[in-house]
Amino acid sequence: MMARLLDPIRQDARYGLRAFRRHPGFAAVAIATLAVGIGATTAIYSVVDGVLLDPPPYRSPGDLVTIWHRYSELGGQRAHVAGPDVAEYRESSAFEGIAFIRRAEDRALDGSTPGRHVRVGIATPDLFAILGIEAAVGRTFAPDEGVLGAPPPEGAEPPPGPLVLGHGLWQTEFGGDADVVGRTVRLSGASWQIIGVLPADFDLVLPAGSGIADDVDAWTTLPTPLLGFQRATGLRDQDSDNTGLAIGRLATGATVESARADLSVIGARQREQVEFYRDAGLEVETVSLHEALVAEARPVLIALMGAVVFVLLISCINVANLLLARASDRASEMAVRAAIGAGRGRLVRQIVTESVLLAAVASIIGGLIAVWGVDGLLALAPDGLPRGSGASVNGRVLGMAILASSLAAVLFGAGPALAMARARVEALRSAGARGGGGRRWSVRRGLVVAEVALSFVLLAGAGIALRSALNLTAVETGFDEEGLYTFAVTLPGGTVGGPASRAEYMSRLVEGVEALPDVTRAGIVGGLPLGGVVFRQPWGPEGSDPEEWSRNEADFRVISSGFFEAMGTRLIAGRAFTRTEDVVERERVAVVSASLAARLSPGGNAVGRTIGVPLDGRPVAMTVVGIVEDVRFHDLREPGGEAVYVPYRQEASRTVSVAVRTRGEATGLEQRIRAVAAVVPSDAPIPLFEFRDMADYVGRSLAPTRFAAVLIAGFALIALGLSAVGLAGVLSYMVSRRTREFGIRIALGADPGKILRHVLGGGAGLAVIGVGLGVLIALLTSSGLRAFVFGVRSVDPVTWAVAGLTLLLAAVVASWVPARRAASLEPLDALGTD
Repeated sequence: MMARLLDPIRQDARYGLRAFRRHPGFAAVAIATLAVGIGATTAIYSVVDGVLLDPPPYRSPGDLVTIWHRYSELGGQRAHVAGPDVAEYRESSAFEGIAFIRRAEDRALDGSTPGRHVRVGIATPDLFAILGIEAAVGRTFAPDEGVLGAPPPEGAEPPPGPLVLGHGLWQTEFGGDADVVGRTVRLSGASWQIIGVLPADFDLVLPAGSGIADDVDAWTTLPTPLLGFQRATGLRDQDSDNTGLAIGRLATGATVESARADLSVIGARQREQVEFYRDAGLEVETVSLHEALVAEARPVLIALMGAVVFVLLISCINVANLLLARASDRASEMAVRAAIGAGRGRLVRQIVTESVLLAAVASIIGGLIAVWGVDGLLALAPDGLPRGSGASVNGRVLGMAILASSLAAVLFGAGPALAMARARVEALRSAGARGGGGRRWSVRRGLVVAEVALSFVLLAGAGIALRSALNLTAVETGFDEEGLYTFAVTLPGGTVGGPASRAEYMSRLVEGVEALPDVTRAGIVGGLPLGGVVFRQPWGPEGSDPEEWSRNEADFRVISSGFFEAMGTRLIAGRAFTRTEDVVERERVAVVSASLAARLSPGGNAVGRTIGVPLDGRPVAMTVVGIVEDVRFHDLREPGGEAVYVPYRQEASRTVSVAVRTRGEATGLEQRIRAVAAVVPSDAPIPLFEFRDMADYVGRSLAPTRFAAVLIAGFALIALGLSAVGLAGVLSYMVSRRTREFGIRIALGADPGKILRHVLGGGAGLAVIGVGLGVLIALLTSSGLRAFVFGVRSVDPVTWAVAGLTLLLAAVVASWVPARRAASLEPLDALGTD
């Protein structure tokens, strides 16, 4: 029974395969078009699904929220919360618990050669319980574990703190030994006891730009109770900055909205109690963790989703056009089969079977394209793409793309077959002359117009994105990344003494690096430009009230004497710091950026003026000794703003970067720098890490815009090619249908050039209509480009004009072959066409 049912389908499939062999060009183009649409759509949507739609990999991730501060009177920027704030937020019944995560510390593993860099995350003991993460070996933290009571006697070492290893550090440094639990290790001179190992798939995923715990190798707990921290004040500085990120788990029945309402009440109380919060306009922001994670990536990925939808539509339209043309060419065949007794259902089944065969082959190839496409997207993706590395081909998305493409193939294949079967013998008489009728010809022209319109939107978007990427590469950064090498150093607590000892150590390290061959200059900075370090300080002109300083904020950087020369930052007026100021603190001096100098002394020279900056919780007056060009510290999109630079000795930060100006490639520089550090005296191993070219930081800042530009440009080229194929197919079909007409015209003396222009004009006319429709669609969708537009408007007449002219040129090129064929017809051959 089943064999009898399947036998007709097998016959139709064999007949269809023979038909494809007779017309390999049609089969290849149709399959390739569908495969590209299926593969591109699946690849993009799989990445989007993995990043935007899949929640983070924690227990009940929908119940996790992040808590931030915003200061409405200070520009509304988002800020971290302080420990005492979190202690008060825990009073809310909307939360099951709230964890507090502090900035990670960089240390070196004692006994490893060279000192293995270990980044230690610091959090309240309830972090892993709130996330729902259990240890793979041993355990995670117990409540209040590691919180120190009374300080140890002077000179005595505090007891070892608890340490939970990340799976990677456990494998590389401890050989995956389960007996590691209970072992005591020393990191940069301090002791920790290992209590557990985290699972291999655990990664703390935090919102982009949080700057708290990136690439953590191990975790420990806060040694201080939350109420022991200081809140931010108007005179805050980096020594009194005790803020971090708060992650809360909602209680049963609570929602983000109810939690937000609770914390708003607590925030109002904090504004009354804390003067700075009142003056700065504190607002407590509660956002779901998932929403916070994808906020930065969402605009670019949504724009790419829109682009790939257009590609899929163009693919389906092109296949529809191909199937309509093929149906017209097969009118005689279908009419003959109908005349000798083939039923309407039999004819439609044949066409449907062939359409399904096309879609099946295209789906297999499209699936392979999707796999390669996801890998390619992840290779191109910017570093800030959350959880992008875990994206893979999504079967649900692949199925939807295959279904959409298959439906297009079946509908546009079976529709004409059904109409021709209904016509029966009458079609036999007319098929050769009319080839499917004027209505299908109008449908095909309409489909081409739609293709051109969608292609225009993609070309215009690609032009905007490419111009934005080019504009970003041309901005004045305030430094010269060519030949600039960098690395980071951390002087952990308890090592290299106080500020004077730290300054002495760093001065010797920099002198040793400068003595290396191929190194021309080196300098220290407390946070490289584009390195992700955000530290801003209030400041005020001489004589101003320190309570008003918080309305002025500038980037605050500690540097050494060689920093500006190493970076290639131009000194505009005055002087830079001296080597003596690197190690000896005398008078308080500062170098300021050009934009700050212009505010400090409008129309004049700010050198010699005095500014006030809070340091160690008190106002400190500094004399401006130099002015340098503005530097883009945070993002290439943001112009370089106000900045204050002070000598490293005056605020000897424990974590700094070193900028090294080199000649040429400077091969093996990392090993030579490590050799220099090995002979600089210190009482514990000093971690050196993040060895990289400055060009890497610039490239990372460019990556999101470049990622979008490359992909949209690729989709636009695919769309342009598909549109050209579709237009050439329509015109070729038109010429074949009008062969007799053109032959008569030429026989009567018509100028072949006029026929050539007529066909070319037909193609150009369809393109003009499509471009006009595309302009309307682009106006409606232009807001989707705002996420990565830079230095150009999302509705840019020049870019749109180039996109339109490109499509018109493509239309002329696509029209040329059928136009030449029409103009070169031999009248006798044409008149003999049946």
